[in-house]
Amino acid sequence: LPTGVVPVTAKPTFIKYAPQNFLMALYNDGRQEYLNTSELGAFVDQRKALKDVKYLYIYANNEILKDVSFIDTPGLNSRSNADTKETMQILAKANALIWISLINNAARASELNELELIPSALRENALCLLNQKDKLNDDEIKRVLAHSALTYKKYFKATYAISALMELNAKPNSGFSEVFSFLK
Repeated sequence: LPTGVVPVTAKPTFIKYAPQNFLMALYNDGRQEYLNTSELGAFVDQRKALKDVKYLYIYANNEILKDVSFIDTPGLNSRSNADTKETMQILAKANALIWISLINNAARASELNELELIPSALRENALCLLNQKDKLNDDEIKRVLAHSALTYKKYFKATYAISALMELNAKPNSGFSEVFSFLK
């Protein structure tokens, strides 16, 4: 999914299993449009006007999606109050939460204000992933994890440093094996 320095997810994006990969845009008038997943970027960027789109559905041939579905929501700091309200409604119905933050922005005061919005019932099944650990050395990662563990203990069951880039490039020590072990 697209990422950026500022939040880019504009519409809730449901990620589900299907034998073939495709994107479906559901519009406010009930209309559905089926597209190639490569067109996702045109639909999820908060910097673009997407008033007619209600939800996006990504269908992917990925085994994990047979057991669990994911929802990428606008952040709790969305530019749109309506999007933040939609995210809160989704969180109220969710079974678990994976909060992804950049490792060099972890546990800042502005983020803590957003975390207060997470329903307390969801916190027992909440996990924090601090991405881009590849940008820090081992000592820096340890310090950030120690600080985050203290700061986040009220909000998350566990916090892990990961590197999506390392995982994508099949490099060792991406942090994902620890996350998967925790989830089992």
